[in-house]
Formats: sequence, C-alpha cells, structure tokens
Amino acid sequence: SHAAVTETTFAASNGASIAQPYAWSQAGPSGPLSLQDFASIDLLAHFDRERIPERIMSALGAGAHGYFKVTHDMSNVTHLSLCPPT
Repeated sequence: SHAAVTETTFAASNGASIAQPYAWSQAGPSGPLSLQDFASIDLLAHFDRERIPERIMSALGAGAHGYFKVTHDMSNVTHLSLCPPT
C-alpha cells in the first residue's frame, strides 16, 4: 500500500527539490530582500517570463440602418457626392 504524504515538496524549474521556497534572506529584520539564493531567483525569473496573451480582436462589425437626409449645406465641410448642396 502507498503511504500518505504528509509534507509538501517544492521543486525548482530544473526539478531540484527546495526545502523552504519562500524563506528569502534579508538584510536585517525589516530590510530589503537579497537575491543571493537560487530559489528566489528561480521564482522571480519564472514569474517575470509568464506569457501575457494578446487581445483577440473579433471580426464582427457594426452597421447603421435607416435613412440619411442632408438638412444643411455641407459643401464647406466635405466634397462627398453623398452630401450635395441643398
């Protein structure tokens, strides 16, 4: 029979086991974190290189329905034949 696993085992990206993956060394009790141990550098490198998926643009369009009626002279704004002088 299989024995129940009581401890959680953490592994680095290369498969090596890590005893305490979140025990980072600090410069003093409340100082900044130092990046001198392999586990912290491996964790940050993996986090930094995660892929951010691109935004997928849909090919769905929008259209206008109804009738277009020119109510004012638009010749000073456009040369379109759609907007003839009234």
